[in-house]
Amino acid sequence: MLKLIGKNKQHELQARIEELDGASEREMKEAEVAFSELKDRMLELEAEKDDYEQKAGEETVINRRLGTEVDSLEAQLAHADQTNPRIKARFCRKQESNGNAQNENN
Repeated sequence: MLKLIGKNKQHELQARIEELDGASEREMKEAEVAFSELKDRMLELEAEKDDYEQKAGEETVINRRLGTEVDSLEAQLAHADQTNPRIKARFCRKQESNGNAQNENN
């Protein structure tokens, strides 16, 4: 299969070479300019792609950090939810004992 593809490509290239043999010098210059422009554009696109990949990598790191921070905050909230009723009960007992102590002093 690969040899068939290779032979087809070889035939295409050979046909293109034969076409270009008949081309004028002006047409060849135009083709060279077009090829050069295409090559420049490909380099620009490659640079853009690299920039986008770098930004995507940076965003991935930021997302991981934010995910870790969210997990930490959720754990802190869960701990606070568990601790809050105990603190509230302790506060109420303290208020009651202070109220009883004041009543005894009067």
